[in-house]
Amino acid sequence: MKIKDKLANLYTIRSDVDLKKSRRKQSTPSDSNTIPGFDFFKNSLSKSFNSTSTFLKDCCTSATEKAKSLQRGISLSKVKRKTEVLKANIQAFTTSEPQIYDRQFESRAYRGSRTRDYRLVIPSKVSSHPTKPVPLVLVLHGCKQDHLDIEHISEFSKLAEKEGFIVVYPFITSYAGLRFRNCWGWWMRSQREAGSGEVEDLHQLILELCEEFPVDQNRIHVTGLSSGAGMTVALMVTRNSLIASGAPVAGVCYGETARAINLMGNFVQPGFQSVEESRSSMTEALEDPQRPIPILITHSKQDGTVHFQSGENLRDTWAQAYGIDTQHPAASKFGQTKGCQWHFESFNYPKSYGSESGKSRTLIETLWLDGPDHGWYGGEKGDFSYPDAPNISEQIWSFFKSHPKQ
Repeated sequence: MKIKDKLANLYTIRSDVDLKKSRRKQSTPSDSNTIPGFDFFKNSLSKSFNSTSTFLKDCCTSATEKAKSLQRGISLSKVKRKTEVLKANIQAFTTSEPQIYDRQFESRAYRGSRTRDYRLVIPSKVSSHPTKPVPLVLVLHGCKQDHLDIEHISEFSKLAEKEGFIVVYPFITSYAGLRFRNCWGWWMRSQREAGSGEVEDLHQLILELCEEFPVDQNRIHVTGLSSGAGMTVALMVTRNSLIASGAPVAGVCYGETARAINLMGNFVQPGFQSVEESRSSMTEALEDPQRPIPILITHSKQDGTVHFQSGENLRDTWAQAYGIDTQHPAASKFGQTKGCQWHFESFNYPKSYGSESGKSRTLIETLWLDGPDHGWYGGEKGDFSYPDAPNISEQIWSFFKSHPKQ
């Protein structure tokens, strides 16, 4: 029997017929017993069968494992979930268009883990070269947003299609404790420490995607806005052996308290930990103390929610942790884009790590904006978005491209 026919038979799921009888009959599945989208899936395989025999053999192996899982009593919903994963991979393999999947990360056994929705975007460049390793970028939403909001205003999906990297937008989905709507819990020890809560869910999501797709292990990056920026910093610190580089937008230092956020307008001024306290929290939590992780910090001087001092403290904390003199930047540039003035600075790591030419790479870059308020700059119109400014998404991706893990 041909491989594609075996695959079709193995993917027939029958809830009312014994698995052994189903194998003996080897009949064509009816519409009521076929996984949704199966016809498209099968036709796509048929068109590309002659050039993908090796890939289909792997599919058959996966299908066999799923059939065995039914005998072990695994729920039908989990089998369908695994089937959807395989179908997504094959659809990306056989198409020249970017693929968008709305999926779920299933909760794990460790403390604070929860089931979380996320959107996955696989660009056509990845679809047409499914075995070539490509970068992976996580983009985290802020408070009072969801994953689709940050996708819209950041336009990272368009950038991913242009540049050829996989982008994922996790959604906090549910949470415990007193918070504004959809805030990541960057100030809570149970959510920011390695091995538990939200930061560990993000870590496990990355590992899950690395198993399914051809992710370049040296080019895994993370960015986020506001509370998503706070969780970006937490993921960078606790998993600095995995994350190549990161770019918080309106973020805070690792270990900072909720007092750093201006929640009461001008009635209560925010309070900050000292740089020394933040540096101590950071260095204690670093997964690999020997591996410095590059950071691009973007912050508006007019931010009324996360005060500009948070951005300065984050820069100084990183500098103190790695012995960088912030009084002598490697580069400093002023400019104006669409009426928004900005100031860019970069700081090299003093031990000349990284580049093949022997020159120091930047370890810290800062982009200070004289923008109107708290939000994402230079993207699409929307809540917490200021389009009339430098396109920070392009700036962030440029930083990621030049800062793989080394």
